[in-house]
Amino acid sequence: MNNLIEAPADGIAALIKPIEKDLGGFSVRRYIPHSKQKKLGPFVFFDHMGPAEFEPGNGID
Repeated sequence: MNNLIEAPADGIAALIKPIEKDLGGFSVRRYIPHSKQKKLGPFVFFDHMGPAEFEPGNGID
């Protein structure tokens, strides 16, 4: 695949440490929204869930 355009990129602007919450059996880390990243809309979220193990037939409700 040789259709990629090479272009310079800016460096990393900020390293964001997530806010972590335990939701009873698994944890969720929310990276955005964050006070260091204010240029996004009010309804933009970036979460990371897990690790979690669920029995067959069960999951997140």
